Amino acid sequence: MLQNLIIYLLISIGCSCLWSLSDIFLPVRNFVAKRAPKFLRQMLLCMECSSFWVGVAVATVFQAVPSHNLLLQAVFGGIITHLCVKILNRYKVFSNEGL
Repeated sequence: MLQNLIIYLLISIGCSCLWSLSDIFLPVRNFVAKRAPKFLRQMLLCMECSSFWVGVAVATVFQAVPSHNLLLQAVFGGIITHLCVKILNRYKVFSNEGL
């Protein structure tokens, strides 16, 4: 179970980084920034905010935490991913400073 949770976190944090920081998704992020309502834009463009939604999606597909309630599992996965990204951001893991 711990192994599944670690794999889940690596996948969800990696997907969140890809979405928020990579040049690959830059055209998609620009499209969202131009056309989405302000509340939706914030949820999708901020790395910490988007990590929750990416965590929900990955938890729904991956099902790392055994649960009979898929909704509860998805929300728990989103919260765990968000907290991990928040901790990593606090220590500037995703920062370009010094490069």
